Amino acid sequence: MIPSNIFASKGAVISALAAILLLSFNENSAVAFTPTSTSSAPSLRITPIVKLSNVKLHSAIEDTTPIQSEPVSPSMSLLEHFITEYQQSLEEGSKWATEFGFAEEGEDAPESAFYAIFRAIRQVDAKTNNADGSSSGEKLMGLSGVPMYLPSYILARAEQKHQNAFCDFFHFPHLAKALEEDFLDAQRGSTNNRKGWQVAAVSQPTGSSFNDARMTLPQVNAALEAGTVIFNNIGAHIPRLAGPTLASTDALSLPGALNMY
Repeated sequence: MIPSNIFASKGAVISALAAILLLSFNENSAVAFTPTSTSSAPSLRITPIVKLSNVKLHSAIEDTTPIQSEPVSPSMSLLEHFITEYQQSLEEGSKWATEFGFAEEGEDAPESAFYAIFRAIRQVDAKTNNADGSSSGEKLMGLSGVPMYLPSYILARAEQKHQNAFCDFFHFPHLAKALEEDFLDAQRGSTNNRKGWQVAAVSQPTGSSFNDARMTLPQVNAALEAGTVIFNNIGAHIPRLAGPTLASTDALSLPGALNMY
């Protein structure tokens, strides 16, 4: 899922890290989730509420015909399976967050929800693998993974809360504060109808001191007016984003890094 939740803008830089691994937006996959039981592993009912025309994907160039892409949506059974796994992973996520000091015993922490959503992805894929390595159903990871878009309110209902746990987790003011306190680096990406995707440095040092060499908020704002700003491996540089990065690594049992666009 890649809604506005992961692309950096002055409004909201990241409100759901889960978007990074749930890939691309598809209107056909928006669903409403309604739990039918309040037990620890409630049965679920997912009902389609949006049915729009096929999505057209196109590059940001002026002199070519837009590229058309066949819409890909997960089945309702896959969505139901994922939400069930997410609910069942929340308790494990809470224990993980407490163990690593993100929350006190019994407290809610956004990091626990990050852990749960990545763990659910892993569990869905693990349960579709056969003993011989083949797959018996749709997958969320790998080259054969199915793109999926889940609005945060669906996760909030799975948590039985008004708002999803990692909503409003990271916004532009958090980035502005990090730029003041640390030495960050970023690239500006833009498209060119002759050369394709191009990147250039957001800032260049003007002297040898820390203040002369570091990237500033006005430079980032100027770069955002001209293209997409890319912070590679930002989870290693901003403490607030270290927790979600660690959550993805632990929950998926895979090396993980967080890039911010």
